[in-house]
Amino acid sequence: MKKYNFVVEGMRCASCQSNVNNAISKLNGVISSNTNLLTGLVEVQAEDNFNPNDAIVAINSVGFKGYLKKDSGLNINLDNYFNIWELLILVILTILIMYISMSNMLYPKDPFIFDFLNHSINPLGFTITLLVLVIPIMIIGLKFYIPGIRSLIKLHPTMDSLISIGSITAFIYSLVYSILIFIDPSNVHYCMNLLYEASATVICLIYLGKYIEQISTNNAKKSINDLVNLLPINANVVDKDNNIKEVCVNALNVDDVILIKAGEKLPVDGIVTKGNGKLDTSLITGESEPVSVKENDIVLAGSLLLNNQLYVKASKISSDTTLNNILALVSKANINKSKITNLIDKISFYFVPIVIFISLITLVSWLFIDINKALTMFINTLVIACPCSIGLAVPLANVISSVKALKNGIVYKNSDVHHKIKKVNYVIFDKTGTLTTGKFDIEINNIYDNSYSKEQIYSILGSLEENNSHPIGKSIMRYILDHNISYIKDINKEDITSIGVKGIINNEEYYFGNYKLLNNSISDINKEYLYLIKNNKLIASIVLKDELAKNSKQLISYLKSKNINIMMLTGDNEEKAKKIANELGISNYLSELLPSDKYDIISELKQDKNNMIMYLGDGINDAPSLNLADISITPYKSSDIANESSDIYLLNDDLGLVINVFKLSKYTYNIIVLNIIWAFLYNIIAMLFATGLFVSLGLELSPYISALAMALSSICVVLTSLTIYFAFKNPKVKKYV
Repeated sequence: MKKYNFVVEGMRCASCQSNVNNAISKLNGVISSNTNLLTGLVEVQAEDNFNPNDAIVAINSVGFKGYLKKDSGLNINLDNYFNIWELLILVILTILIMYISMSNMLYPKDPFIFDFLNHSINPLGFTITLLVLVIPIMIIGLKFYIPGIRSLIKLHPTMDSLISIGSITAFIYSLVYSILIFIDPSNVHYCMNLLYEASATVICLIYLGKYIEQISTNNAKKSINDLVNLLPINANVVDKDNNIKEVCVNALNVDDVILIKAGEKLPVDGIVTKGNGKLDTSLITGESEPVSVKENDIVLAGSLLLNNQLYVKASKISSDTTLNNILALVSKANINKSKITNLIDKISFYFVPIVIFISLITLVSWLFIDINKALTMFINTLVIACPCSIGLAVPLANVISSVKALKNGIVYKNSDVHHKIKKVNYVIFDKTGTLTTGKFDIEINNIYDNSYSKEQIYSILGSLEENNSHPIGKSIMRYILDHNISYIKDINKEDITSIGVKGIINNEEYYFGNYKLLNNSISDINKEYLYLIKNNKLIASIVLKDELAKNSKQLISYLKSKNINIMMLTGDNEEKAKKIANELGISNYLSELLPSDKYDIISELKQDKNNMIMYLGDGINDAPSLNLADISITPYKSSDIANESSDIYLLNDDLGLVINVFKLSKYTYNIIVLNIIWAFLYNIIAMLFATGLFVSLGLELSPYISALAMALSSICVVLTSLTIYFAFKNPKVKKYV
């Protein structure tokens, strides 16, 4: 299976999006396609026999311009289709047209309407003036007409098609009467049939709405682009002779040593080889408190060095940095569609043809009463029902929510989370590295074989735990590196699931793990200790002291206040599990579990269709459970496999972020629902008024009122979506507990 990204130019509404998606999804070899209106990107998953050129042809066939996105950059293209100068021209000309037209009808003795512009005195002058003023508007309107007519011809009508039919119909109808006035300049009656103001106001007001919409969506895109562009362009590389050379970050290789000076940002992830200082990591973790770093510490791209200088050995190339991976996840979350988005796409695909059908029925019905009203109602119905707001309802809210989350240390990898989270009734935790920090204090409790010194024991542990992603292994290696203890690297070893590790050092067989490694004949077994064994002989016992994760108690309190069931599942022994559970107030916990046991427990809970399960875990052994849960969250510095399996990734070690996940997701979902209900109900109710059903009650719309109503619909969706950003300006845990 291969992935392709295509850029599509010209998508303006939900029907545009659904037309593109339907055209691509029908191609041979396509497994799935996701089209995003906001970003203008289409992500295609396809089999090996798929031809990307077929997708470009398909995109072009439904009236848009498409091309393959060859670069791996994460920048989202900004839309500059609508500009302020054209808008100013439209506004000035439309005001003049409206003033001349309305004054002649409502206030014939207006002193500012000269005889030349007075339709009762000079019909020809009145007509020529309106025609001259409307022509530039029609030229600017080509931005709607060309793609709209093209899509209509291809039988894939869009929002632009509705605008085009309405505006052009009003113009042609007016042009016919203008010709009649040229033939008979004295016929004042013909002037009453001109609808140039309708054609002009439709284009002007819709252009205004689209311009405001474009500004808002571009601001959301810029928020992501700004994060992408925060990384430095160049880096100072130190060669073997300690010479410093400035190179482009894209030319950096793994193991290159880079000099970082105070006030500079790290261009890549790496390990400090020399120096110390304080780093501002808020860009990556959302934490404002500076972090002290020294030799052998891991540092991440995007971190700002506040003082001193550091020598950093690159562990990743520029495109693979943690920051780039985070931004890639955000981008993917906004391309991938939720179930609610797919439903909107299906509705939108048929929405525009239905509107055209209703408009034609309206036209035919009113023709038997009044041809002028028939055209007015026809134009009203087309213009007012444009599905712009429908297309924006979900993606705009998702993007703003993702940006807000990212700035506060949360990465959404799946936008489906928003509609699931309100149904969560079970939150299940792994213990070590999730509810606890996973940063253990290591201490040798007892040495049973006096031929071994403490340093020798630590050296053996280093050999056994090297490259181990488990929190215990990481903690042991941190202690060994901090104390400059040497050890034998790359020994033959194997993991013993939920027990420990086995390795061969100098032809001797060593085991390190929990009490299950011991022979039951040993009397002083403590299930909280870890043991080092050589050839079935006990060498030493090791004590690990772990701490609760930051704000873990507050998270448990929050979940209890929401009547959510809480469960802790751990591979640790009963004593350790009970101690942590009691500290946190968790009554439901199970210990000494294998990864398969955790999986089975979640599977059993999922048998009840009413259960919506959230799982939090950080290790490789949590990946099956993370995949199985309805919503999965991985804490800070989890294993790569765990991160791949999760829906949400936390960028710092504050478990209180999960409270903000609940709050932000629920709020986002409410805004999405509000947007959708508003967009559909508004369009349906407005369309009923536009068809003239309530004319007998004195409720009659004009084309420019219809255009204004349509523009306001999109603006309302934009404004409600923006509340996501401002409602969570500075989220704090204490605010929710």
